[in-house]
Amino acid sequence: MIVSLKDTLKANWQDVIYKTVPVGFIFGVLFSTVSFFASFGFTNIQLLFLPFLTGVFSGIGAIIALAATNILTEKTTLGKTTIQVLSFVLAATTNTVLVLIIFFNQEIMSIRFEAFFGILFGLGLGAIYAMYSYKVGQMQERMEFLEALAEKNKQLQEASRKLAITDERNRMGRELHDSVSQGLHGLVFTLHSLRNVLQEPNERITSILNHMEATANSTLDELRTMIEELKPSLLAEQGLTKALTVMTDLFSQRHQIPINLDIQTPDNLSAEVELAIYRITQESLTNIERHANAEHISLTLAIENYDTLLLLQISDDGSGFNVEQYTPNSLRQQFPSSHKGKGSGNGLLNIRQRIEETGGTLKIVSKINYGTTIIAKFPL
Repeated sequence: MIVSLKDTLKANWQDVIYKTVPVGFIFGVLFSTVSFFASFGFTNIQLLFLPFLTGVFSGIGAIIALAATNILTEKTTLGKTTIQVLSFVLAATTNTVLVLIIFFNQEIMSIRFEAFFGILFGLGLGAIYAMYSYKVGQMQERMEFLEALAEKNKQLQEASRKLAITDERNRMGRELHDSVSQGLHGLVFTLHSLRNVLQEPNERITSILNHMEATANSTLDELRTMIEELKPSLLAEQGLTKALTVMTDLFSQRHQIPINLDIQTPDNLSAEVELAIYRITQESLTNIERHANAEHISLTLAIENYDTLLLLQISDDGSGFNVEQYTPNSLRQQFPSSHKGKGSGNGLLNIRQRIEETGGTLKIVSKINYGTTIIAKFPL
């Protein structure tokens, strides 16, 4: 604290002196002028001496106020306005004591009642100004707090809006991938099978089959492009770390479930893996919300195995389930990601598919009443 105080005084004392001493000197000139015309009884030498004295007192008071402000800021949790008022009171009290010592020492200077009254009047005006400053400062602090709160709410609303858009894009992407895309794949496969079944098809039938296959493949390519364009805007604009942070923060605020984050992302991570990690995290949080009844969640994204693997681990302390009872084929029926509508995704099966599509591996660790951990590893 002492070092900090010395540093503060060393850095600011000249600026404080330059700003306060001239003000005190001007006040002294005004007081001397009033004393001269009001016949307070000061000698000419005393009247000339007063401006210099008030200037010195102003400088001393400012230095005391600066030191008090620094100490109170470091050692207390008082508000800025309260600290300023206390610093002023301390500086004014010190100056009052100095004035009384000087003026009551008859060897240095005699004092008249009018002069002492003027000093008290000046301190009274200072106290009134301090109270006014205190009230104004409190109002300013409240306004600053409300403005900061409004800005935070604005940011939260904007993030919520983006998340809502992202959720809708995710839903549309899953619908297109799980329903339309699979249907087109089935159509192409059926056309291939039909071509093989037909014995010596004529030119007209062959032309129709070729046209249908070309149309189906073209539509499938366009669909893949549409699904890629539905990539979350937050992920595309601000990167994986920011996207995961915003997603988990909003989830935590919405459901009052604390989430511990530990995110480390490599520089060379492909867009495909980034999107998979984002979707897997989103799907996992949805499953936790609807099935786990968890109180705590942790998410870890870390580089492992000498920079050759990327680990994504999502854990909760919820209800858990018996992993041994479920196979990949049964996950579609047992763990839907939503019970609220048709075609809303396939929960853990969807997570498994996304991981396998990027060449990764999935491990699920869970036990009834002991939570669930999703462990996904992606090659780098």
